[in-house]
Amino acid sequence: MQTLQTKRSLSAIAVLVLSGVTCAAGLSTLSTMAAAAPRRTLEGWSSLTLSASKALIFSASATLQASESQWPGNGKRAVVLKTRSQARILGATGFEEETTSWIDHASHRPLEFFQLRPGDNARRFVFLEAGVRETTWEPPPSHRDSDFSQWSEVETVDRKVTFADGKPPDPAEPLTDFYSLIYLLGDLDPSSSQPREFNTLYRRRVVRVRVTPMESRRREMELVNEATGDTERLKLSERRIEIKPLGEAAAGFRGILGMQGDTEIWIDEASGALLEINGNAPGLGATQILLTSFRR
Repeated sequence: MQTLQTKRSLSAIAVLVLSGVTCAAGLSTLSTMAAAAPRRTLEGWSSLTLSASKALIFSASATLQASESQWPGNGKRAVVLKTRSQARILGATGFEEETTSWIDHASHRPLEFFQLRPGDNARRFVFLEAGVRETTWEPPPSHRDSDFSQWSEVETVDRKVTFADGKPPDPAEPLTDFYSLIYLLGDLDPSSSQPREFNTLYRRRVVRVRVTPMESRRREMELVNEATGDTERLKLSERRIEIKPLGEAAAGFRGILGMQGDTEIWIDEASGALLEINGNAPGLGATQILLTSFRR
């Protein structure tokens, strides 16, 4: 498996997941200046970590890891986007999730989505022409906190999926999951503000999600490079994206970190790195999650 080089504008992939001593004083000064010079982008990122906190009440973190591998379904080259998210309220876990999205490298068509809720259940959805093939696992009743390797498969079944009103989606429009949707933002025209809509799988139903590119801005951020432990100062050009679920299931739709309903994200235009998430956390209201560290 090799690191995905993210050289795409407005990409995904949820995430959504950021030099010594010389003998001559002149060389030391030059080295310090080079280390302090801001880098333009997060180009080449393989991991992003975003976090948030509200005093002692709420804390959250989300890590996105992007790589490439062969999809087990057909052996073709694919993008693999893994996420790990956790939110705690008053010290107790309010949300915890691990996901893996497989996306065809050539066509950008979502292939498979795996979702694990520790202590609860796990589901894998393989996207088919007219639905999904769903496999479900559950932990042992007496050891619900056990490792996933000890869980049992409950069933594998092919399902036809529909919107909340019972209507099937247009078979010409591929299904996606929320994290693949973030990656597919790279297909948007960076010079356009025209919205696009995606059929997004959520709890065995399809939710129509509208994505609208908004304004751009420049921002300087200090981020920790996880590989070196150093803090890097980057000057970034970012763009705001509005994500709006539509239809009867819109109110109950939840995205990254369980954010409910409409969500706003900011993405680095040069690398596609997820920089900021603004949304409604259940029980807390308006919540902002910011990129704090990365790995190239």
